[in-house]
Amino acid sequence: MRKLLVLACLFVIACHKPEPAAPPPTPSAQQRRAERAAAVPEAIQRHWTFLNQIRQDDAVSGSISRTLVNDQNQLGVVLYSSVTPDKVPDLMREVLRQMAAKFPGEDTTLGVYMTASPPRKIGVAHLDGKTTETSYTPL
Repeated sequence: MRKLLVLACLFVIACHKPEPAAPPPTPSAQQRRAERAAAVPEAIQRHWTFLNQIRQDDAVSGSISRTLVNDQNQLGVVLYSSVTPDKVPDLMREVLRQMAAKFPGEDTTLGVYMTASPPRKIGVAHLDGKTTETSYTPL
């Protein structure tokens, strides 16, 4: 009887399949954003940081929802839907004026987006670093 019990136990142990290892946890959205930010070139990172400071400034706080760097490492601003198309050129002129003061002599190009999921590109703003002339081209 004892041999039979030992054999039965050995059979159960031999037939038992171990649980597969749990798949590694997927990175959170915050981790993915941090990894993406770390891959952005240092010069773009400086401009992006300053653009976020502008976004938080009183002069534009009611206009810019968030800032972004797209897959081609191009800076952009996402505007609130309350910003009408006729206000965009003046808003972008003000943002680029502040960028010119912080980064003299550097050209800057910003994609301009409206709030949507994903954000919808509505134009491009450009600052010529040598002349400090700004332009806005709606799409």
